[in-house]
Amino acid sequence: MARIKILVVGPSLTRTKGGMATVISDMIRNSYNQPGVSLVHAVSHVEGSFFEKLVTTFKGLYCLLTEPKTDIVHIHVASDVSIFRKSLFVYLALFMNKLIVMHVHGGDFDIYYHKCSPMVQYFIRSTFSRCHKILVLSEYWNKFFRQHISSHNVEVLPNGVYPDEFKTVDNTAGTYTDFLFLGKLCQTKGVYDLLAAIDKVINQYKYTHVRFYLAGTGETSKVKEYIQLKGLEEHVQLLGWLDNRQRMAWLQRVGTVVLPSYIEGLPMALIEAMAAGKVVIGSEVGGIPDLVTEGSGFLMKPGDVDALSRHIMFVAIHPEKMEAIAKNNRNIIAAKYNLVKINQRLFKIYRELVLRKRGLITYRPQTMRPVSKKNEHREWLMLDKRN
Repeated sequence: MARIKILVVGPSLTRTKGGMATVISDMIRNSYNQPGVSLVHAVSHVEGSFFEKLVTTFKGLYCLLTEPKTDIVHIHVASDVSIFRKSLFVYLALFMNKLIVMHVHGGDFDIYYHKCSPMVQYFIRSTFSRCHKILVLSEYWNKFFRQHISSHNVEVLPNGVYPDEFKTVDNTAGTYTDFLFLGKLCQTKGVYDLLAAIDKVINQYKYTHVRFYLAGTGETSKVKEYIQLKGLEEHVQLLGWLDNRQRMAWLQRVGTVVLPSYIEGLPMALIEAMAAGKVVIGSEVGGIPDLVTEGSGFLMKPGDVDALSRHIMFVAIHPEKMEAIAKNNRNIIAAKYNLVKINQRLFKIYRELVLRKRGLITYRPQTMRPVSKKNEHREWLMLDKRN
């Protein structure tokens, strides 16, 4: 088969922290194992001054212009300014007759869209509908995009992990009186709701044997002030940003990961926690309800401090029930969020798009799927013979 060249548009991997950079990094690593596929990363965003961000965007556009043999432009997008910045790549790629995959990560995309003016909403719909494939992280986002943005080109491709990398974490080693928060220290991640719940658990219900560890950067000073105000210094420890090795070590130590967010796409923190055989507590937002179901953890409505407090206490006093949940979580990740399988799907999507453009497979517009496996196999043979 002829070689497929993919230009991946997204943030810097060295100067950006977060799920989008993690996904792109894994795509690059996995591409080395894909015969007939080459991948180039065009950096579109860095953390820094406005001028530096602007220069980086134009460098990314120049990279697209100077890669004429690119077959697919895979664009990673969030919400707000990211949409307008990435739209430049969409329309340049269309001008150059390239296939476009738009990969949506923003956990507040729905909130942002509904707040936009009708003109901006039209621009978003028009831009996304011109893409050949829109990848979203969960069924929630699938329904939202099909209802509001584009009905014909959306497909679910969740975030994931390599389960084997978490086998070194013993799911029986952690104690269920130790809880870990992994995320930015800010309101949208629910860190202040967690602190309020900790205050209830410690000072009101007198569960003084529990400990909480907050890993992440953000509003550190404000969080420290709250901890001191409520007298929680002996029960809450701030860990700062954790690299991969440190994160694995803390997952070994604790029994539960808590993420009471107000907005989410599909958080890597909870996927990694479940892969490590940990109990999880999360909010009913974004893709979290797809991930955390009955028997895999506990859900609460955003801002429900009382429910969060109850979940924390229930976990702490029922370790035998938590062990069954922890074991089940490893199985869930291995079956549904295994990056080996997810990457196979991604590169299959690439190949199907290229084959369709070359006229070698036919799609039904309603489903955007090959007409039949038999025909798809025959066309693959035809393509191999031609190249």
